[in-house]
Amino acid sequence: MTGLTKEAFLTKYNISESAYEAAAIAWEELEAIYDDYVGRYKDIESIGGRFVQQYLGGDVREYLHSVHWRVKEAEHLIAKIIRRRTENYKKYQKLTKDNYLKIVTDIIGIRGLIVYKEKWVDFHQYIVSVIENASENYVSSCYIERFDEEVSHVYMAEPPEVHLRQGDDKAIYEAYIGSDNVKSKRNYRAVHYIVKYQGIYLEIQIRTLFEEGWSELDHLVCYPYHKKDAVLNQYSALLNRLVGLADEMGTFFMTLTGEQCQSEEESVQEAFSCMVNEEKTAAAEEHKPDSESIGDLLTQVLNE
Repeated sequence: MTGLTKEAFLTKYNISESAYEAAAIAWEELEAIYDDYVGRYKDIESIGGRFVQQYLGGDVREYLHSVHWRVKEAEHLIAKIIRRRTENYKKYQKLTKDNYLKIVTDIIGIRGLIVYKEKWVDFHQYIVSVIENASENYVSSCYIERFDEEVSHVYMAEPPEVHLRQGDDKAIYEAYIGSDNVKSKRNYRAVHYIVKYQGIYLEIQIRTLFEEGWSELDHLVCYPYHKKDAVLNQYSALLNRLVGLADEMGTFFMTLTGEQCQSEEESVQEAFSCMVNEEKTAAAEEHKPDSESIGDLLTQVLNE
């Protein structure tokens, strides 16, 4: 594994010996997964690029501020497997070299950023219109048994799921995906879509720019290797609350500017109507019914 011994790997990723033992997976099995994954990495990278180009380019960008994506690094995959088995994630208990790609659903991770959280609705309506979202395709807890071997079948393997901080407004999400798929966590915020594409799972996460800023800091400092540090988590939680306030201010700003724009548009339309009526009156007074007034010309331009 790139020259790392088990001891060096555990130290690098802040995994205790007791946590590794609790994972109950042989180091030789992890090395076999690592080697197999490294051999597939370029092909997986190509799959990710094709998905982004096919589904998240062009006109879709009007729904999103930006799109970033990555393929999980091999060492990070091994560290995640150890953590998930230690945390007793049920599906990871059956994981082996022969089935890990049927179990790990974020091998390809795609991040779509929006400015206002309300803009999520536009993206959601788009993605469910182009990716099959049928409950009979959901793998539920049967990731190995229900894995679809048909490479050409593109579909959502899990229902879209919203993660919110406790106390966040759920209404906008419940209206589109139902309350059962809106989950409250301590700090984390994002909307997840798990898609099966060209034989592999990928995860799309949608969040606001403010949420992304918090997530990047939290990921660098706390997650996943210092989750038990009370001081770091306290600061992260404080920043997360500020992020929630920032998004609420963004929503208020969007609403306020929208109302102002509507008011200004109505004023312009009213002024234009007055100008058109004045031109028509002047033309009538000059007894030129066949001539085109400035108002008539402007009306034609607008109608075109």
